[in-house]
Amino acid sequence: MIDLSIIIVNYNVKYFVQQCIESCIRASQNIKTEIIVVDNNSSDGSIDHLKNHFESSITLIANDQNLGFSKANNIGIQKARAPYILLLNPDTLVQEDTFEKCLEFYKTKKDAGAIGVRMIDGSGTFLKESKRGFPSPLTAFYKITGLSKLFPKSKTFSKYHLGYLDEFKVHQVDVLSGAFMMLRKETLNAIGLLDEDFFMYGEDIDLSYRVQKGGFKNYYLPSTTIIHYKGESTKKTSINYLMVFYKAMIIFARKHLASQSAFLYQCIIYPAIYFTGFVAFLHQSFKKYLLLIIDLLLLGMALFWFKDKYAELNHIIFKPTLVYTGILTGLVIWSGTMLLGKAYKRPIDLTLSLKYSLLGSLIILSFYSILPEYLRFSRAVLLFGAFSYLIIILCSRILLSHLLPQQYTMRSNTKDRIAIVANKQDLKRIEKSSSLNSNLDCLIPVSFQLNDLKENNSAFFSEISKLKELTTTMHINKIIFCMDKNEISKIIRAINSLEDLSIEIQIAHMHEEFVIGNKETDKVTFLNVKN
Repeated sequence: MIDLSIIIVNYNVKYFVQQCIESCIRASQNIKTEIIVVDNNSSDGSIDHLKNHFESSITLIANDQNLGFSKANNIGIQKARAPYILLLNPDTLVQEDTFEKCLEFYKTKKDAGAIGVRMIDGSGTFLKESKRGFPSPLTAFYKITGLSKLFPKSKTFSKYHLGYLDEFKVHQVDVLSGAFMMLRKETLNAIGLLDEDFFMYGEDIDLSYRVQKGGFKNYYLPSTTIIHYKGESTKKTSINYLMVFYKAMIIFARKHLASQSAFLYQCIIYPAIYFTGFVAFLHQSFKKYLLLIIDLLLLGMALFWFKDKYAELNHIIFKPTLVYTGILTGLVIWSGTMLLGKAYKRPIDLTLSLKYSLLGSLIILSFYSILPEYLRFSRAVLLFGAFSYLIIILCSRILLSHLLPQQYTMRSNTKDRIAIVANKQDLKRIEKSSSLNSNLDCLIPVSFQLNDLKENNSAFFSEISKLKELTTTMHINKIIFCMDKNEISKIIRAINSLEDLSIEIQIAHMHEEFVIGNKETDKVTFLNVKN
């Protein structure tokens, strides 16, 4: 008899779902499980990838269109044969004991309808959505206005994420995360499946609410921790996410709240959708174009300042039309050249920035030389601009790289100091990887096993218990855990201990030669191991 049916909905994240399935198989050593993967018409080759790797280990359902999260889960649930159902996101990594601990908890809590667990992201930060409160109009107001962030431990203001509840203790809560939600099959039979009106987001709030409405309880269980990379299909900071999420809240309000409360909810949510979307747009644009804005402001100020000084010293009166036309044209050409040359990409490439600023200067001076005399502004001012731009680029980039090192790291300063948690064989393969070693300063081996230190004549620099200390003293900026030989529970505990450090963490799959990281950009890389 099957103990647990695991439902995973996949959409264009084939390497994440592969890692997720591998962790599920490891966690199924002592219990009988079935893994049902429902693919929502992925275009990244997920179907063939999963067939090649797990043909005999999973039940694969391939939809011919993207049916949304709720409907796809329902298709999987209808195929499930076990008394317990787990809804699991593809961008998660479970511990070896996760399923057993949840099933054991069910034996002690007969009133449990659904269980959620403690979740961290890829850098070890606790995910507050692991436990949530019911999103009443007032709770939604506190969240939208930011009062919940200002008072994260307040019983009044932090009801949405229940910040006043200890993350390391068992709690009965209102809402669990759909990234990991284990339910009794009899609970689903009693309350119904996921509401397919929710295409993506909000379905977990609706389901959690109906669990309680059906006379069952939702429990948050922190005795096991999983990694949730969070938002591979839709970035959490995107305007699209904000729109979809808040609209899902409106669907929930219309369905479950009294008409008066639902109206109040909409009065709060609708302005929030557009205001938050506008703020998010401004925030993203500002972050994306901050360097360009700095360049234009400083260079414009320098050009106007020098124009006045030059005119004063040489007793020249410039025509206002030529001044504004000349300076604005110069600024457009300089910034346009930098944008076309991708000199504003991060990490900052100082050489590239200087190269394209000089190219912009050459274009401006060449264009200036063919203009008729009556249209010329001042060659001296333009030459000063070309020199000033080089100084502005050098100073602004160096200053930002020191003030905001995470956002504005300079490419020349990004030599990796890597700690690699691996056995000796995997370490050698990592050392041969062209993609990881192209910008390497040093590689420091670490082991989970004390025997590795003895048997390999201290080939391993340190043991895992000293990882945090090692990271600080050796100025490590990246840690790679090899998943193949190491226990996931040990990896998660190690990552958890690094929560307060700003560091890139990656998990390598040596047999497949790919690496999954915790950075939003370029999360999946390939080892390119040289023979």
